[in-house]
Amino acid sequence: MATRDMGQRRDRIRRRAERMSSVLSRITDRMAPSTIYWALNTPIGQYLYRRGFTDTRTRTIAFDEVEFRMQTPSNELYLWNDFAENGCHEPITGRAFLNVLYGSESATVWDVGSKCGYFMMVAAQATPPSGIHVFEPVRPHVDVIRRNNERYLDDRARVNDTPVGERVDAGMTTGDAYAAQFGPPDLVKIDVDGPEIGVLRGMQRTVEEHEPYLLVEVHTGTDWQHKHRELWGLLPDDSVKHAVGEHRSERVEWQPVGTADGFEAMGRRHDDFLLRCSPEAGGDGIDHG
Repeated sequence: MATRDMGQRRDRIRRRAERMSSVLSRITDRMAPSTIYWALNTPIGQYLYRRGFTDTRTRTIAFDEVEFRMQTPSNELYLWNDFAENGCHEPITGRAFLNVLYGSESATVWDVGSKCGYFMMVAAQATPPSGIHVFEPVRPHVDVIRRNNERYLDDRARVNDTPVGERVDAGMTTGDAYAAQFGPPDLVKIDVDGPEIGVLRGMQRTVEEHEPYLLVEVHTGTDWQHKHRELWGLLPDDSVKHAVGEHRSERVEWQPVGTADGFEAMGRRHDDFLLRCSPEAGGDGIDHG
């Protein structure tokens, strides 16, 4: 009976997460990123959002041979869904991190759109935290990230509370500007719920000159026919590209995406998907010597 009740509870959580994700995707798809950040950082936005972040749970995350502890907000339904399904969040993304970073003594990682710092914690299992740079503009998220950084990583990761985009202004930076100040990355994960084109525009020089390994969560939106061409044009020409839909599931595999048409077809099949761009020489671009 207890097992059946637990299964029913997981199903209810999964359905709630899917409904909320669908509604939020439709809303944010029609809003500029600056508008979203502004709304979440107003007093009423902060009050409503923080109500769900004051209750955090310490979780033990385990997949493959990796195990670590971190705090996660109780109101993040996408994490509940993934933990109920897999025991971890986006296992295929986590494995991509570890495959690139294992054996590197001083890799530099950018986690652009870090949410609560989950992939900051994953990266720290394979490379020194001092090389991890986190970007997250939503203050309640930043509070949780800093808590995890202080408690589990001795406050060694660099946490940035500004968004990354295509220009530098009072409230935004670019990947190129950041790389000029702190050095280029070896691995970049981008998960910004829609404006990934702006992030890539703002780091074109860094991508072309240093060829980092890229992991990009692509959101197709309402104008995928146009968006896919621009996004494809921003990717490094010589990189080896793979993609996977349903990337939050355990039971998925990378598929080669060698052409713009193949990229467009992936977007027609999935509202969002994970894209991997590997440097052609060596597979990950990091010196493991």
